Amino acid sequence: MITDADEREGAWDNYAVLDGTLSRGCVISHFPITQPRSVLLVAGGGGITPIYSLAREILTAHAGDQKQVELLWGVNGMNDIVLKDELEELEQKYPERLKVTYAVSGTGKMGEGEKFRKGHVSREMLEEAIKRCEGRLGDARGMKVFLCGPPKMEEAFDGKKGVLRELGLGGKEIYKF
Repeated sequence: MITDADEREGAWDNYAVLDGTLSRGCVISHFPITQPRSVLLVAGGGGITPIYSLAREILTAHAGDQKQVELLWGVNGMNDIVLKDELEELEQKYPERLKVTYAVSGTGKMGEGEKFRKGHVSREMLEEAIKRCEGRLGDARGMKVFLCGPPKMEEAFDGKKGVLRELGLGGKEIYKF
């Protein structure tokens, strides 16, 4: 379930259960948004589940669509990257459209390469992802951001003094699961 960032009471409890309906994946056909040119997906921990579904849908739904997708996922350790194979498969299939970056905050072995960062998803990572979209598209106009993770992460990025707001993205561009 996705709520508009201006609706701060977006708890699961506020939504009616569809009697007799089993929901699979992420339902994105009813977003109250215009079609973005680029999408920044930010997940913390288990928040990757709906974020992955959204990424997969964006990339596979419309043949020929060139929407750019940046996915940042914060995890505690390398063993927490449970969808690594699936994300790598999407990156291989859509190399010009999808970039995944992992932020690993715990101690222990780190992955190799530029896609692995030590620590939490940071302002620097957000800035870099936005700049990559600007570089490919000329600017960040029409970018939409989707967040799913712990409340403290969402507040740090989308609160009144949140990093995304400091970077010029407002409530109409930010959505939380």
